Amino acid sequence: RASDLAAALTLDGKGQVTPRLLSQRIKVPLPPVTARPRQTVSTQLEDKIALLGYDTAQSGKEFAITLYWRALQSMDKDYTAFVHVLSPADWRLVDQRDRQPLDGQYPTGIWSPGEVVTDTYRFTLPAGEYQLAAGMYDLATMTRLRTPTDDKILLDTIGVEP
Repeated sequence: RASDLAAALTLDGKGQVTPRLLSQRIKVPLPPVTARPRQTVSTQLEDKIALLGYDTAQSGKEFAITLYWRALQSMDKDYTAFVHVLSPADWRLVDQRDRQPLDGQYPTGIWSPGEVVTDTYRFTLPAGEYQLAAGMYDLATMTRLRTPTDDKILLDTIGVEP
């Protein structure tokens, strides 16, 4: 209602009325993750996030990978996760998915230390062999979180049958 909106008007730093609503993110926790990844990785991205492992599923050309992330600390940024499908012969990027976890519905800035978040990415791939890689980055600067040796985590090589 208009009267509710008028009541919600706030003052800026100079005491002037501003129509901007002040709001704060409210975390609705996910159910605890009890499943364990079939493929373990245990690689840290700096001191912020660890990739515990992943599960894969394939049906024909349809391929899905579920990543198991763990928050190592509270984060002041919402990092974007990526899964890259690469040609293992020349490391050419074949396909990719980049997004904040759970389609942007559970950004890393609200994760609690120790919390495990699973996130699934789906692909339709032509027949062939592919190398998978995953990681996270700051979208504002395009800076990737680093592992001890790289800026991505190499996962399995998968084969897609014709």
